[in-house]
Amino acid sequence: MSEITRRKLIKMTGSLGAAGFLAACGVRGTPSESAPATSAVGSTASTSAGARTELSLWIVDHDGEVRSRLENEIIPAFEDANPGYTVSLRFSGWERYAEEVTTAFTGGVGPDVYQGGAVWVGQQVDRGWALPLTSYVEQAGDWDWEDFSNGAREDVTVDGEIYAVPYRVSPQTLWYRADALAEEGFDTPPTTWDELREVANATVRRDSDGTITREGFDTDLGGGPAWQAEMQRYWDFMYQAGGRFLSDDLSRCLLDEEPAVEALVYMHSLIVEDQVMPYPSFQNQGELSALELGQTATATFVELPDQRVREYAPDQAEFVKATDPLSSANQATHVYVNKFFVSAESSDPEGSWLLLQHLTARDNLETYSSAAGYLSPRGSLADADYLSDNLKIVAQAGDQFGVPYPRHHNLLELFRPFSENLDRCFRGQLSPQDALARTVEEVNALL
Repeated sequence: MSEITRRKLIKMTGSLGAAGFLAACGVRGTPSESAPATSAVGSTASTSAGARTELSLWIVDHDGEVRSRLENEIIPAFEDANPGYTVSLRFSGWERYAEEVTTAFTGGVGPDVYQGGAVWVGQQVDRGWALPLTSYVEQAGDWDWEDFSNGAREDVTVDGEIYAVPYRVSPQTLWYRADALAEEGFDTPPTTWDELREVANATVRRDSDGTITREGFDTDLGGGPAWQAEMQRYWDFMYQAGGRFLSDDLSRCLLDEEPAVEALVYMHSLIVEDQVMPYPSFQNQGELSALELGQTATATFVELPDQRVREYAPDQAEFVKATDPLSSANQATHVYVNKFFVSAESSDPEGSWLLLQHLTARDNLETYSSAAGYLSPRGSLADADYLSDNLKIVAQAGDQFGVPYPRHHNLLELFRPFSENLDRCFRGQLSPQDALARTVEEVNALL
């Protein structure tokens, strides 16, 4: 492996560092029954008599229940079905995981199988760390690649080659307060941009001095770094308008094209013209966002409101509702996809694929997902029994309408000017057209 300077190592680590936000965040659910083991291509792995090969598996999406299911059910089932193998489990946390992965690979001691976050595919492929998996997937038979949602499969594919297998998704969709809408005579949630604008303007509340006390719409809900908040919500509207961030070959920014501009003009109309929310929007109070607190009527976000309201404000749970993504030119939503990689440096890629296939087999993935309430990328689990009614809606939104990030190797660097110019737009310092024109110029200079 070529020598990597300390400066380059720091840059590589930093570009992975936002994965804690860009990866899906967990919610708890009811554990399901344990699942059987699965072997690749219908066979059981074996090595020479008495010899056992150790495969290293790094897990970053976990809690106590997930660890228990892996250690006591999923991994033992793999070892029983494949007696030539043992699995060495390592658990980490998002706050340090990027640095650990980068250090391991630059030192030539990367894991055999490892998890990664929403922006990782382009990075891992660019650095040569991810093993191409297309030939394995094509031979996997009943494991059923087609059961994974279109957006999840797209997320792990670069130039027609599959480089990872999704294990968790976190789609954005529309959330609303049923009580706030009912106050204004709305029996159903909005389904289009026009309806959302009508509902947001009808439900906003202001004091006599004009101070907003209840938002008609919220763009953040305390989700992630402040510098990315509104940018993350913009993706939904951009996809709904038919816009894209980058060209298919990832060489040009397309935010100055009409659909992308239309999306920002719409958000500008809500935030700056109609003033249905303060900017920045309301901050979380403890574990609860404006939605669970009844301080906003509508918002777009991932699955977390359901977990937060049931755990921290159960008396409000009946009013916090998820619904399908909005429609404009398209009905679409952004989806974050976490995935398993096989290391290109693995000394046993076939055994590593055996393990990855076992981990993502339907029953095992349900066991893993149900332990912490994660949403599965498999369409057949979008209405799994462990999911609440709200989470079934969110899961099905991702399965039917989810669009992932483009697979550029340095998305986080591209996000910075994008987010900064959106902020200037929502503060009234730049028009939507100027904000996106400036973003295109700055992003293209980085590409």
